[in-house]
Amino acid sequence: MVNKLFHRLGLLFFLLMLVVPTTYQVERGALLMVLVAGGVYKSLAGKWRIDKRVLVVGLGCVTTSLMFMLYGLLNDAPGAVEVGTVYVLWPLLFIFFMGVANSPSDFEPIIKVIIVGVMIASMMGILLVAEGFGGIGLNMKFILGGQGAALGISEGTVEYRLYNMNTVIYGFPFLLALILLPKELRFCNKFWNRLTLITLGLTFITLLISGRRAFWVIVTISPLVIFVIYRVAGLANPFKVKSFFYLAVFVLLSLLIGDLVFELRFDQYIGNILAGFDFGDVSNVAASARAEQFYALLHGWMENPLLGAGHGAAAPGSIRSAEHPWAYELTYLALLFQIGLIGSIIYASAVFWIYVKSIRFVHIRPRAAAMFLPLLVGLTCFLIANATNPYLMKFDYLWTIFLPVGVLNAYLLQCSHGYCHC
Repeated sequence: MVNKLFHRLGLLFFLLMLVVPTTYQVERGALLMVLVAGGVYKSLAGKWRIDKRVLVVGLGCVTTSLMFMLYGLLNDAPGAVEVGTVYVLWPLLFIFFMGVANSPSDFEPIIKVIIVGVMIASMMGILLVAEGFGGIGLNMKFILGGQGAALGISEGTVEYRLYNMNTVIYGFPFLLALILLPKELRFCNKFWNRLTLITLGLTFITLLISGRRAFWVIVTISPLVIFVIYRVAGLANPFKVKSFFYLAVFVLLSLLIGDLVFELRFDQYIGNILAGFDFGDVSNVAASARAEQFYALLHGWMENPLLGAGHGAAAPGSIRSAEHPWAYELTYLALLFQIGLIGSIIYASAVFWIYVKSIRFVHIRPRAAAMFLPLLVGLTCFLIANATNPYLMKFDYLWTIFLPVGVLNAYLLQCSHGYCHC
């Protein structure tokens, strides 16, 4: 009874992370404390287990973070202590929960929660825009005010904001990867497969009305990411003629609906995407800000290419926020500036290890593809989106990295009991 309650509370907490990120901190914090207490209870009962390799990689990254935080303190970096939550505290918390949820069966409900969470997040965005166009009278701006709801409509474009848009950005490639899995490898029944397809449609509609460059880029590259990961994992080409035909019809219908209902002009969206990366356009605020960051961070890194300036350091010549001067949109260049080549290689090696071990499992146990491959596709696309927006600097989206590691830990533990050769 206690274990079932703990598991359901954990699923509820994860759903809240997907649907209402960064808000309701007190309420979610209280629920998190309950989950930690439950995890400690299970640990004292001898049910906490984690594979040695996962623990070594995880603690190795945390140790690296601590060293660069100390290095930042020595260099008077303004955010050396503050970044400890992202690089030390939250990773340790995720490692702790990995030891609690240590069976592959623990993660099947989590996959279903992602589907539900992405569906709710998409519907929130669709309703917000529908009210702006049709005045549906639900007062969505007020209802979603806690999620930073904002809506702007101009000729040919729509732009809206909700904190949970990042969930939808992750959701599209993840759901598309689930849909394109061979039928014999899926673990969900017909209901969940249909719900996945419906949710994928909702995410695409949300894309059409979001006006966000990152979303358009992710949708564009998702098929390529899926193709590469599936092929490397030994699966057949997911884009068979039938699947490709259905996808093409779906995309064309969505574009037609966007043009007829919302009067969207997609040539402007393409120009909007390219404009975001035009560093020479001084009239474009977003592009100019990234250009300023790019040159300041690159120059700062060249002063100490091996060790950088330390975690929490700010680059002279580019301060994006007076409260958080160490925070930048160009996430990976900022990391290179702060932790240099050595730290960046350590972090990148840990992420690469996740891919190598996960894909190896799929080769050994093809049934594991239903769990590993959609998570790897979602992670890959989210890491790409993270290049120009610091999505991973928040607790609510670090799970995109640690969830695949948790699944990996569960399968490694199975192997240690003789179920397969790892």
